[in-house]
Amino acid sequence: MVIRGYYVLIFCSVLVTGFFSACKKEVPNGGIPAYIQIDTIKVTTNANQGSASHKVTDAWIFVDSEPLGAFQLPCKIPVLKEGNHTILVRGGIKMNGISATRVPYPFYQFYQTDVNLVKEQVTVIQPTVTYFTDLLFPYKEDFTSGGITLMKDPANSDADIVRLTSGPDLKEGPCGAIYMPPAILIPFCFT
Repeated sequence: MVIRGYYVLIFCSVLVTGFFSACKKEVPNGGIPAYIQIDTIKVTTNANQGSASHKVTDAWIFVDSEPLGAFQLPCKIPVLKEGNHTILVRGGIKMNGISATRVPYPFYQFYQTDVNLVKEQVTVIQPTVTYFTDLLFPYKEDFTSGGITLMKDPANSDADIVRLTSGPDLKEGPCGAIYMPPAILIPFCFT
């Protein structure tokens, strides 16, 4: 009976030793990262797409088409890779303006660049994103003509939409403002 217990103990010891030695995972780059730094994402538009004003708050980053994650701007991200790699960046926003729900903006193309990542060095990327080329803009109010095509629904709204051409709320030329009774300007100017 003692011999049988001895064999069971040896078997369990071999099994446990084999289990723990098989679990060792090799860390890429010896655990020493290279870094990607993105301070801001710019948006470029053409005349048919309207304003380049945006609220891009996040960078959705991919290295060689593998997702690295979503990062609030500005960011410096460790990457356990080195050498030449393709970096894809997509502009992200707060869905419905809520910080807890961040999503990539579905109408922006990926920014793509090839970089040489070096351990312990920071590679600064300055992405500029554009709208998809086949995207249609069926309605655009630029507030430069004499009238405004946006109108309030008298049955459902007391707010007035007016055209502003001067003042502290302008972002980039004439814009629209929404006034709520009793004449309180909502600090939101859209172009």
